[in-house]
Amino acid sequence: MSRRWKVFSYFLLVGLLLNSVLLGWLWFGARRPDFPRHAHGPVGMATEILNLDLRQQKAFQESARRHHQRMVQINEERVRLFFELPENVAVDSLSAETEASLIRLEQQRWKATRRHFSEVKILLRPEQLPRFEDFCKAVLQGPGLRRP
Repeated sequence: MSRRWKVFSYFLLVGLLLNSVLLGWLWFGARRPDFPRHAHGPVGMATEILNLDLRQQKAFQESARRHHQRMVQINEERVRLFFELPENVAVDSLSAETEASLIRLEQQRWKATRRHFSEVKILLRPEQLPRFEDFCKAVLQGPGLRRP
């Protein structure tokens, strides 16, 4: 075996080990204690915080699916807007038209999110309503932000 092959083999082995350690850390790594891991994403989070029954979980999933689709559409429009005009990429200031479009898109994001929360709230029984605000805060703050 040549010297080059041995060096290459050692670098490959070290690279594989580092990659495995990184993937293990990402997969099994400790989450922030103020944002626990939820096995089934938003549905698991809603089920846990709001104590949703099966009928409510299905309705929540449908509302969440529609909300997600709307957020994807808005993000696609934001990206298209960013690259539509070359000056949007190269300068610090935006045209009035671009600013107005960004404000409109942000308003659409807020409206879609409020609509989703309204749909979720309608699903809840009276005994679940006191937990609704905690659910909204947890969702809006996301995994990277500190809890109050």
